[in-house]
Amino acid sequence: MLNLFVNGHKSAPPHFITVVFLAASAAMTMNIFLPSLTAISLEFGIAYSSAQLVLSGYLGVTAVFQLLIGPLSDRYGRRPVILVSLVLFFIGSLICLVAPTFEILLFGRLVQASAITTMSLSRAIVRDLFARSKAASMIGYVTMAMAIGPMIAPMLGGYLQENYSWRARFLRLAVIAATMLVLCWFDLGETNKNKSTSLAAQFRNYGELVREKPLWLYIISATAGAGVFFTFIGGADYVGRNFLDLTPTEIGFYFVFVSVGYISGNYLAGRFTEKTGLEKMMVVGTAVTVVGVVISIFLFFIGVVEAASLFLPMLFVGIGNGMSLPSANAGAVSVRADLAGSAAGLTGSLQVGGGAALSYLAANMLGPNTGPYPMLAIMLGASIISLAASTIIFRMPQPAHAE
Repeated sequence: MLNLFVNGHKSAPPHFITVVFLAASAAMTMNIFLPSLTAISLEFGIAYSSAQLVLSGYLGVTAVFQLLIGPLSDRYGRRPVILVSLVLFFIGSLICLVAPTFEILLFGRLVQASAITTMSLSRAIVRDLFARSKAASMIGYVTMAMAIGPMIAPMLGGYLQENYSWRARFLRLAVIAATMLVLCWFDLGETNKNKSTSLAAQFRNYGELVREKPLWLYIISATAGAGVFFTFIGGADYVGRNFLDLTPTEIGFYFVFVSVGYISGNYLAGRFTEKTGLEKMMVVGTAVTVVGVVISIFLFFIGVVEAASLFLPMLFVGIGNGMSLPSANAGAVSVRADLAGSAAGLTGSLQVGGGAALSYLAANMLGPNTGPYPMLAIMLGASIISLAASTIIFRMPQPAHAE
């Protein structure tokens, strides 16, 4: 099936906007339904923690996808793997749109998880085109621009639910998938100029890759940092609806603070990483994330039970993640530049796999009498781990193959 998509405009590199849209489409797929978890649980008569499987299950399958797409893209190229994934993304969206039962909805979401390919391989594409430090800056700019999608998605999702149905968002995702397929067919030239000789050899290269100790520090920092955000999106709807009396539209609106913060952090990463270095940007960014979570805990502890206590500090969490994650991801795919696709897949797999676990844990720990504290405690622990890994990387000597 991969060979079906090899032909076409495969020589010219993609335009910047295409790479941005690639990354944004996967992020929107995850975020657009977040204000509707409670509505889904009510329609199908299931517990909130079960409805949350459309998020954590989605993340879990994306973890598996990314272990496969990295070697596949290193062997066959970025272009064919992305095009196939967009076809699956479209099919999964249609399944979700018409799902008569929760089980079929969940199945559609798992098929839809193929969209993560576009986010993961957008990083590999950037690394194909730029050297290490420049790649970190460019990833920062790409994610800054792509964050507009996740910023709009929860608001749009809340509006669609209140005025139409939670299913309406899956129609929109089907349109996005079809649009991206057409765009990439005409403007996604192949960027992997050093394809491996066989798929079996490519999977064997994982053995070499996982023995690179710096890789694991980058992965731990990125996974724990992303885990802060995934924990938040896994529990924010429950906290907002049950403790803060917010409507789906209001919850979607407040998610803007996270995205604005992330865009701001991405701008700082794009603007300064090439000058300051990846490692310093990671330390500063993860420290800001810790501060944001601590502020939220403090506000709730002193009795300020308001939407601002939950969402305003997430502005700092977004800034911190926006600063640190582009550098962590660029560092991971640069440890072995010849295995950039595999490194991107492995890093992305563990990021979303860890995020799925933390998201599901947060949803199951929250209850009528817990307040937001279980969610915030998990976020604090993850942010501290991310800061610790980043600090170790900062103190390490640079590898000889850094560029």
